[in-house]
Amino acid sequence: MEEFNKALEISPDYIEAIKNKGNVYYYLGDTVKALEWYELTVSKDPSYWNGYNNMGNVYYEEGDMVKAEEYYSKAAELCKDDVKPFNNLGDILIEGGRYEEAIENYNKAIALGLKNNELYSQSGFAYWQIAQGYTKENKKDEAWNYANKALDNYNKAGEENPDDPVPYFRAGIIYFNFGPKYIDKAIECMNKAVEKSPDNYKYLYARGQVYEGKGDTEKAKKDYEKALKLAEKEKDKEYVDKITEALKK
Repeated sequence: MEEFNKALEISPDYIEAIKNKGNVYYYLGDTVKALEWYELTVSKDPSYWNGYNNMGNVYYEEGDMVKAEEYYSKAAELCKDDVKPFNNLGDILIEGGRYEEAIENYNKAIALGLKNNELYSQSGFAYWQIAQGYTKENKKDEAWNYANKALDNYNKAGEENPDDPVPYFRAGIIYFNFGPKYIDKAIECMNKAVEKSPDNYKYLYARGQVYEGKGDTEKAKKDYEKALKLAEKEKDKEYVDKITEALKK
């Protein structure tokens, strides 16, 4: 804060210093002060997308999703060189179950040449949610179409960042849901996720489920036992209960 204040003494209109002063307040948990400084950035430069994005972050932190969406939308409208506002807006839309709108925003960023693994991974997640909706309606062709779009995006996410376990994990879930014909593909994806994040008990539990579905109870048990220890360490009661029940079976 001291250094940013010195910068503003030299140049009172220096937007980056104003924004960073807001960031200091944000990291200190003073969202009221943070918002004041973020608002100052856009009052000095109404085209400064980062200010609107940061204002969206504050409202998101405070649980005001309507305001958060409003400012993320404004940031995405102005931004041409960063994925952050598109990621943030898409994530808000997913939380609200507005999956098609989320995909549109991720695609806008990709069309601008702004692509990263998170954009593709979240887009894949949105496609999979739509697929599940069609499955419940017994519309198998539509469900299959959207599930394949989800897999395509997870593959692209893996190409953008091969070290990110999330796309492999999510792809594994899809293949597992496709039925016995695809169970080996599901295991292959889960293996990659666990390889990237070996102490993630959620991945171990999911791989255990796939092994159990294949009838390989020894490998399933091994994954469940390791997952249980890790979940107990993290005091995640929901997963402790899930894994304990799986081991009883």
